[in-house]
Amino acid sequence: MNPSSAAMRLGRAVVLAVLMLVAACGQQTPSAPAATSAPAATSAPAATSAPGSPALVGPTWLWQSTNMNDGSTTTAADPSRYTLSFGADGTLSIKADCNQVAGTYTQPDGKLTLQLGPTTLAACPADSQADAFLKGLGEVGGYIIDAGQLYLELKFDSGTMQFVPGQ
Repeated sequence: MNPSSAAMRLGRAVVLAVLMLVAACGQQTPSAPAATSAPAATSAPAATSAPGSPALVGPTWLWQSTNMNDGSTTTAADPSRYTLSFGADGTLSIKADCNQVAGTYTQPDGKLTLQLGPTTLAACPADSQADAFLKGLGEVGGYIIDAGQLYLELKFDSGTMQFVPGQ
């Protein structure tokens, strides 16, 4: 392994560790009520207050994009590299490019809180969007399911992550 490759791996590991720390710290601060920034649910199942909502559990959700309210958008180049699965028992399984992340989720008062946990620390390809994906997941405060798509609302009405169910 050459020195620049080792430095890149170390740098990515540090960035991922910082993102996980920021996500964990973000769970301790009160947040403003999340306003709806995605289309309102019409015929989709409503959110429930207990983990394991049938609307969330089942499919492996593929990340499509993150649309920030400042007009910026991050589109997943390959959605199959960025997935999210909700377990009926409140567990969370995330694929962030070449890494796997475990976690938990809760749905207090109709909101959605994701707690990211242990992760693998493999060095991902240069085109990886794992950092942006995990940063967004660390900021989730609510969700809507509309027309079979999952919209994770980011805290402080800052944006929305869009997912479609996997095949």
